[in-house]
Amino acid sequence: MTRPRPTNPVHLAYQERNRRRGRMPGQLRLRIRWRDLPDPWCDYLIVSPREMEELAVGTGWRVQRLVRDDGPYGVAVLDAEKGKD
Repeated sequence: MTRPRPTNPVHLAYQERNRRRGRMPGQLRLRIRWRDLPDPWCDYLIVSPREMEELAVGTGWRVQRLVRDDGPYGVAVLDAEKGKD
C-alpha cells in the first residue's frame, strides 16, 4: 500500500502504459536474477489502503488491519472471511 501518488514523469508514464494494457497503475512486473539464474516473472501490486479494501470485496478475504509507519508504504494483513473457507 502506498500513500501519495507519484509525480515523477517516468512513474506516471509507466502507470499510463499499465492502464493502456488493462493493468492496474501500481502493478509492477519483477524478475529476480542471480548471475545467470533468473527467477520466473512475478507481479507486484502497489495500491492505496482504499484500493486494497476494494480489491478484497467478493474474494473471500477481508483486510484485518493495515500496518503503517511514517514512510510511504504499508502492509495489509488479510484474513479469510468467516463462512468462506
